[in-house]
Amino acid sequence: MELKFECPTCGQHISATPAQIGVTAPCPNCKAAVTVPARQDDDQAVFVLPTKLPFLKSHRKKILEAKVSELVSLGPVDESIEAKLQDFAVALGLEKADATAVLTGRFTTEFEPIKRRMESSFVLTDSDLEEIETLKKKYNVNLTLSRTAPLLRAIYLLESKHELPPPIQVDLF
Repeated sequence: MELKFECPTCGQHISATPAQIGVTAPCPNCKAAVTVPARQDDDQAVFVLPTKLPFLKSHRKKILEAKVSELVSLGPVDESIEAKLQDFAVALGLEKADATAVLTGRFTTEFEPIKRRMESSFVLTDSDLEEIETLKKKYNVNLTLSRTAPLLRAIYLLESKHELPPPIQVDLF
C-alpha cells in the first residue's frame, strides 16, 4: 500500500510506503525537510494547505484544481466533500464559487463527449444513459435531460430495440 501526502512547504505530491512512516527526507521539489506522516483515515488530512501560498490567483486556482482532481480520483464527491472544497478555496484566498466552478467545469468536460455523440448520432443509447448516471454520481450532480434528449431516446428505442417509447410531452403554446 502506498501513502500519499503533500509537502507542507510547497504542496508537492509525495508518496511513501508504510515502512517509511516517521522518516524525514528532503522534498524532491523544494528540498525542505519532510517527515512521512502516519496514515490518517480522517479526511481532514486531505485538505492541508501549503505554507507558502502563491501570490497570483491563477496559481492558487491550480492548487484547487489539483485538489479536486485528487478527490475525484478517490471516489464520488458528496455534499460534505464539496463543502470542504469550498472551505479549502476560501483558505486559498479564493471564493467558494471557485470550488463549485472547478467541479462544474470537470463535470462539463466529461459530459461534453457524451453530448456530442448523442447530437451527432441522433440517438440516446443505454450506454449513454449509464455513462451519464455514472457522472451524476461521481460529481453529485442533479441533471435532468430535456430538450432533444427524450426525442433522441425515442429514436433509439424505435430503431435499435424495436420498442415503443413512452409518449413525449409537447408544449404547443
